Amino acid sequence: MGYYTGFDITMEPEQTEEMFNKILNDLIELSDYPKDSWDWRPPTPPMSHICIYASWYDWDTNLIELSKRYPDIRFTVYGDGDSSDDRWKAWFQNGKSYQEHAEIIYPVYDESKMK
Repeated sequence: MGYYTGFDITMEPEQTEEMFNKILNDLIELSDYPKDSWDWRPPTPPMSHICIYASWYDWDTNLIELSKRYPDIRFTVYGDGDSSDDRWKAWFQNGKSYQEHAEIIYPVYDESKMK
């Protein structure tokens, strides 16, 4: 057992169904997770996406490699980990990447809202 994260991967620009399936198969190969571990929505407006909930520790290395194979596609990954404060987005294109963690901001106390 390990730490689980929900990964939601989108692509821009939108891909044809044939290209989407090729990318999905490459992602399955790179990740070593079987096809039935994945959930996906083929190209339909507004956006196709590929999802998995897993202990996928090499996700960033795998996405860098995937982005090298498809340099004209920007992959966006939204991650939601087991910890309530582990939410982030990462972007990959042409072998380059960066990641930003969510900033959770609580409003200041407002006495007028007391009931």
